[in-house]
Amino acid sequence: MLSYMERGRLGAKNFWKKYKSDDIFRNKILEKWRKIRIRNYEKSLESFKKLNEEESEILKSRLCGFLAADGSVFIRKELRTEKVHYEIRFYPDDYALVELFNKSFERLYGKKVFYKQDGKYFRISISNKFAVRDLLSISKFSSKNWTLPKILKSKESKIEWLKAYFDCDGYVCKKYIQVQSVNKNGLNQISKLLKEFGIVSKIYVYERKQKSWNINYLLNINGKVMMTKFLKEIGFNHTLKKNKLQELIKAGVA
Repeated sequence: MLSYMERGRLGAKNFWKKYKSDDIFRNKILEKWRKIRIRNYEKSLESFKKLNEEESEILKSRLCGFLAADGSVFIRKELRTEKVHYEIRFYPDDYALVELFNKSFERLYGKKVFYKQDGKYFRISISNKFAVRDLLSISKFSSKNWTLPKILKSKESKIEWLKAYFDCDGYVCKKYIQVQSVNKNGLNQISKLLKEFGIVSKIYVYERKQKSWNINYLLNINGKVMMTKFLKEIGFNHTLKKNKLQELIKAGVA
């Protein structure tokens, strides 16, 4: 079964194959698409200017946390046509995260976001030049090299980044909260940030069976005291994780 992106490419290929001999029609379509891109860019810029610095910082921090954990932000250039694509992808597993991501993106960049459900996951796909450039100017998003955004200054923005990241990559277990990553640097940054809220964490090395696979690093927040502190200071937007952590602490199991 073809993926969403592959179906899109196949559709575009068939479209141009059908109409490539009709230069007038082709030029009209290209001009229409160009105007849409310009209009979207201007709309994003206009929406962005309306926000104050504090709200902008919080919204960007939240989006960066989501995308560092379960998404990607990239610029792709086609070899044949040299056309440049500005893409954002996000794959949450809880509708509460879909809603929060969409509201934040629309508020920040002035563009509605659409999603599709694929099994137990949701797929959000956005093409927006302004948003991509803006997000890449403050953070990195690849799985091995993601970073905390440069704009993390206020307590609120730090909370939003941590909450969004743990929403996506966090696991709530009986005795600990855990995130896994191949990015040791990134987990060290998280551990340092958690300390600012009085939350102590430990990082472990997990070498997987296949030697060709990347080493995994585990960040654990261990024990009832620290788990309770995490719930109080950071918390979750993710419905199931939030409920599970609350129930464990209430039952005294953690």
